[in-house]
Amino acid sequence: MATLLANLAFMLGIGHRVSGPVFAGLLLWLLSYRNSWSMIYHNDNVLVLHALILGFSPPPTRFRSMHYTAHCAAARNSILRTSAAIGVTVGRCN
Repeated sequence: MATLLANLAFMLGIGHRVSGPVFAGLLLWLLSYRNSWSMIYHNDNVLVLHALILGFSPPPTRFRSMHYTAHCAAARNSILRTSAAIGVTVGRCN
């Protein structure tokens, strides 16, 4: 139940600096616990890695903000590249 509430807060962007890492940690615990008693689902591992990347990334900026700088764009691009690299790397292992 805590994972669902943290997920809701994370998706809505409520307190992203807190809800992001909390959701990522709870999802890691939940899926690790689930996989410890059954088959290992590698697609769950990809989901957890993406949640960890997004959970610990800086909160997204407002689209209407005029202060969106090149630094913000570079940070967003590095997060997307990291997520894509993990998806390709883990996807090739299956």
